[in-house]
Amino acid sequence: MRISPLAAICTLFSLSSAAPCTDHDAQSSLSFAYMYGFPLYAFGDIARPLLAAGVPLIPNINLASPEPNEPGAVGVVRPNADTMYSILFMDLSSSDLKVTVPEIPDNRYWVFPFCSPYGDDLVNLGNLGGSKPGDYLVRYNSKSYGLQTDNVPEGYVGVVNFPMPYGLVNSRIVTDRTDEDVAIVATLQKGFRVRPVPRSGKPVAPRLDLSMFVQPEYTAQNQSLYQAVMNTAAALTPHLPPYVVSDRKSVAKDLKKAGFKDGKFIQPAGTNLTAAVNTANLTSKSFASRPDVSKDVGNGWSLIADRYIGKFDSYYNMRYQIGLTAYLALAQSECAYPSYGSFDETISVKEGESIIWTFTAPPKILEGGFWSLTAYGPNQDLIPNDQEKYMVGDRSNLTFPDGSSIADGGEGPFQVLLQDSSIAPPSNWTNNWLPITPGGGDISVTMRWYGAEEEMVDGTYVHPKMTLVDAIKE
Repeated sequence: MRISPLAAICTLFSLSSAAPCTDHDAQSSLSFAYMYGFPLYAFGDIARPLLAAGVPLIPNINLASPEPNEPGAVGVVRPNADTMYSILFMDLSSSDLKVTVPEIPDNRYWVFPFCSPYGDDLVNLGNLGGSKPGDYLVRYNSKSYGLQTDNVPEGYVGVVNFPMPYGLVNSRIVTDRTDEDVAIVATLQKGFRVRPVPRSGKPVAPRLDLSMFVQPEYTAQNQSLYQAVMNTAAALTPHLPPYVVSDRKSVAKDLKKAGFKDGKFIQPAGTNLTAAVNTANLTSKSFASRPDVSKDVGNGWSLIADRYIGKFDSYYNMRYQIGLTAYLALAQSECAYPSYGSFDETISVKEGESIIWTFTAPPKILEGGFWSLTAYGPNQDLIPNDQEKYMVGDRSNLTFPDGSSIADGGEGPFQVLLQDSSIAPPSNWTNNWLPITPGGGDISVTMRWYGAEEEMVDGTYVHPKMTLVDAIKE
């Protein structure tokens, strides 16, 4: 029988409190509520920079980015540099939706993921799953979710049952970043159309008002982040119960004990919000560090087991941990995210120092997928550089030591150089050079395997080894 996240919080809290802790303790409920509700603040973080930039953000409109991500991209955490995004805030409160998927070549990766505001990747349309072009009915279903392709209404190729009145789609289409290919992807993006479909009955929730996320009550401008998180969670959780139906009563009970009532948060007397957040951080990190959760796959790399990323079910502690640094991470069946250490672990690079990653062989990816390695600065953003090169992978011009292209196939070792963007390496390194922050500093790296073959996630594949070296100069 699974131990609930709240029970784990109580256990840890009791170690630091003279009084025994029970599931009825308000302090424990407060910690659980913060952990449970934090992803809803991350949901708002997608909207806030778009609203601040003057983007007309309206639910049920697929808002496409016409260019690949550059440093400073808004609305994306640890962005891909090799896909073009679209953002769709779904509002199923009073109507269903018709989503039209255009014809896309089989060899071009794309995914249209239907995510809960909490960051659960519940349903994916995309080339890896063989999704057909045509119209899909997206309908609210409070008791179940998933993609239905049999016995669908006339005129539809599928039905997406979605268990919440609000949702988020952060779709991606791969691009090689050339002007010609960017134009092709921009045309494909326009082919994704979203239209409301009338539904009988009363609205199941208020309409989604995205402007709430820039109201003072729900931002950290004039109050603590912790308070803003709790205010946001109190406002939205009444309309967004767990999609795990059996959790609904217990979660609602704990949120009530934490001070959530009628869409407002009133902190219970005698509780400490800062201590509650510290406990949430402790319990989630402790859970995430378990060897069955974050698997050591060698050479300092870790890979989160598939049941703890993408779709979290009742693992609200892990949902919180991923929401802190990788909100909207996809399910492993769509993308595996090996990370060096952990999602939030940094590598300190001294001035005049570089990193060499030694691969024993190219990653093994299913047809229609791709892989990439991306470096990020301390703010989890792409690292600016004059070369405008933000990732390397199977669609870049990586070469083996003999100069042959990795993209042409073949096996054998190769190396990738992460080096100061102001220090150009010798020409034999140019193709395999990923520029990083001048003068040194803290960076982090993420590999993405879209369509990973089994050996990439079962511990068979030998992950690249990191070596710190003096900068390689002409």
